[in-house]
Amino acid sequence: MFSETVFNDNTGKLCKLSEVNKDTLKKFIVVKNSGEKVIIFGSRTDDDIYHSEILAMFSKRVGLDLRDVKVLGGGSIKVVSATSSFTIFGKSTEYGQEPDREETIKTVSLLIGYKHIA
Repeated sequence: MFSETVFNDNTGKLCKLSEVNKDTLKKFIVVKNSGEKVIIFGSRTDDDIYHSEILAMFSKRVGLDLRDVKVLGGGSIKVVSATSSFTIFGKSTEYGQEPDREETIKTVSLLIGYKHIA
C-alpha cells in the first residue's frame, strides 16, 4: 500500500484528489522516496502532460532532490465519474510500467472510490 498520495494539476499546485475533477486525470507516476511509495497524478484539461513534467513539478513544489527519488514507473489513467469507474493502462515512455500494477490499481480504487474497468 502507498503511504502518501499527492496530486499536481495543470497550474502546478499540489492539492488533494478530493479537490479536483477526477475526470481530468491523465497520467501518473509511482515513486519511492525514503522507503515510502508515492503516487503522483498529472492532470490537464487542455492538453497532455508528460510523466517527466509530473515529477519535475512535484519535486520543485516539495523541494525534493531528484537524486533521492526512485521512479518505479507510471502509466495513463482515464476516469469516468458518470459511471464511477477508471481504467489504468499503458506505461511511461520515460520510466516504464511500475512493477506491481495490481497494487497501483487497488490503491487508486481506494483513493478515488471508483471501480477499475480493465
